[in-house]
Amino acid sequence: QSIKKIREKPFSNQIDMSEVEDDYSGVITTALSTLVLGLETRVDQALADMARVNWAALDLVGDQSEYVNVFSSVLADSIPRLGALLDQNNFRFMCDKFTASFIPRYRSTIFKLKMLSDSGTQQLLLDAQAIRTLLLDLPSLGNHGLPPSYSRTVQQEMSKAENLLKVLLSPPDAILSNFLALMPITAAKEMPQILELKGLSKAEQQDVLNEMSRRGLLDEQDTSRLVASGEGSRRMPDIKWGGKFENLKQKMKDSAKGSQALKLKERFQLKGKFNVNLNLGNRN
Repeated sequence: QSIKKIREKPFSNQIDMSEVEDDYSGVITTALSTLVLGLETRVDQALADMARVNWAALDLVGDQSEYVNVFSSVLADSIPRLGALLDQNNFRFMCDKFTASFIPRYRSTIFKLKMLSDSGTQQLLLDAQAIRTLLLDLPSLGNHGLPPSYSRTVQQEMSKAENLLKVLLSPPDAILSNFLALMPITAAKEMPQILELKGLSKAEQQDVLNEMSRRGLLDEQDTSRLVASGEGSRRMPDIKWGGKFENLKQKMKDSAKGSQALKLKERFQLKGKFNVNLNLGNRN
């Protein structure tokens, strides 16, 4: 467009830069995708640390876990620098792509864990609240404003992981009703994995899956096959949690007040120039 402005008539109308513009758009998209990949690579360590914890042996619920601190540190180190490099549109693209990739991987990591104790599940739920807060803080860390749709997407996608953990906190006799209240019907085939994580016996698992089959959520062949292999929006009233969940909700509120991302942002100062490579860690 700038070249067309400085050309004399009648030649200005004969200049077509659309092909070049498409090439530039492709380069920008590739560059942003590389930045997202670099950020994903750095947070992989946090997910690996999460998977290594023996959640079945955890008997106390404390502050956010160490893997959340690793995740927070990666964001606090990378996002302010990326925000300084990118304009608002490109920063939004990067945040959208990163959260769309990270949150499903985070939820999948929960299914990779071995059996969970109730305290371990409560700790994971506290951690999920902290991770949601960190993701919602990306715009402020990057010094960019993002539209409300970004926050809505983060809340919606993180709620899927949090609801999974809430189902795992259910008493055995309420796990199916809470599953139906909180999870989409399309997640029915995840129930065997949920029952394994909950630590129910094979007989208890079979009872739950038989009831799901009776309700038409699983066919009988799927029920037998899923129990043998361990594979794995309807609303119901009156979700049963037990008294321990009220204490957990208060812990989650207290944890949110001390969001580590904001503390790190206050201490983080952008100094000097740097180059961003695939691991987003080098400075000149």
